[in-house]
Amino acid sequence: MTAENRLNKEKATFGLLCFLPFLAFLSIGFYSHSVISRALLVLESGVFFLLLVFNLKKRRNLLLLAINCASVAVTIFYHSGVGVALAFFNLLVAILIFNRIALERREKQILHFISSALLLLLCLSANFGEVTIKDFLGRALNPNVVGMLLLSLLLHTYIYISGLDVNRKKRLVFLSLTILVFGYLIYLTACRSAMISLAVFLLFLLLGRIYKRDIPYFVYKFFSVGILILSLLFTFAYVILSEKLEGIEVLGKSLFTGRETVWQSAFGLISESAIFGNGTDFLLDTVGGNKTASAHNTLLSIWYTLGVIPTATVTFFFVNGGDGEAKRDRVTQFALLSSLFICFFESFYADPTIALFFLPFLLSKVKKE
Repeated sequence: MTAENRLNKEKATFGLLCFLPFLAFLSIGFYSHSVISRALLVLESGVFFLLLVFNLKKRRNLLLLAINCASVAVTIFYHSGVGVALAFFNLLVAILIFNRIALERREKQILHFISSALLLLLCLSANFGEVTIKDFLGRALNPNVVGMLLLSLLLHTYIYISGLDVNRKKRLVFLSLTILVFGYLIYLTACRSAMISLAVFLLFLLLGRIYKRDIPYFVYKFFSVGILILSLLFTFAYVILSEKLEGIEVLGKSLFTGRETVWQSAFGLISESAIFGNGTDFLLDTVGGNKTASAHNTLLSIWYTLGVIPTATVTFFFVNGGDGEAKRDRVTQFALLSSLFICFFESFYADPTIALFFLPFLLSKVKKE
């Protein structure tokens, strides 16, 4: 490949990466419009396909892609679930290539600025007295969705400010205000998963003050795999404990809020079709006799809909690609690892309307100047 072709591919890649936050903005804006949401999902998949064409180089990643696509093809052959399959394709492509894309520092700043600006624009419709953000059609988003969007806004803004070439004291003031303002708004939403992730992010920042050097790749990888495995094991422990403990409250809510019912229902479907999943043919039980398509746990959602191969791929290859000479940005790594704690309680990485605002945290590699 000539230097000119390589440069053109890098420019095209960066342009597509900058386009993704706009698609995420529209997906949230039309959250309640099923037809437009599906059209946007198809468009997002087209963007990810182009990113794949420009950036997939490793044979191992090509093999992973082929195995997962074959597994998902079997699933949708026997079950409905094209939308779930497309959402997983987008997630899979991001996992396989985002970790390997190295951006210039200026490009990285632009990407996080765009994400922050669009998220802030979404928040202009917020009524935090009632803890709501409305989509373009006037329908209020779920408070947990609001909490996750605010967490993403906080993380993107923090990363952007961290990269500014300003006086250290001024930067510290801006970063502190970012945490205080958006942290308080997250608290108002009562989204416990976002609050836990924010607390973990602050803990990582504190540890980062002690450990000044770069985070070795194997440590980054170890934490990613460990958090995701724990998020899945947590569902089993939660269900067992829910049968033994009652009346315990965490962050103002009962510890057992009905997820044990959803997770028990997911366990039942997985036991019937553990290898290839059930697509979207079956909904899960919730409290009050209602049904839901979300398992309220990222890995559990992927497993019960698409099977064991996609679940294992997300778990063990989410942080993927330790080679290359580019430096990794520690704050971006902290943002990515802390956001994984949402996987304990939400299916947000399996939800294309929310995942697009978090997947850029996989882009931690910065070209050395």
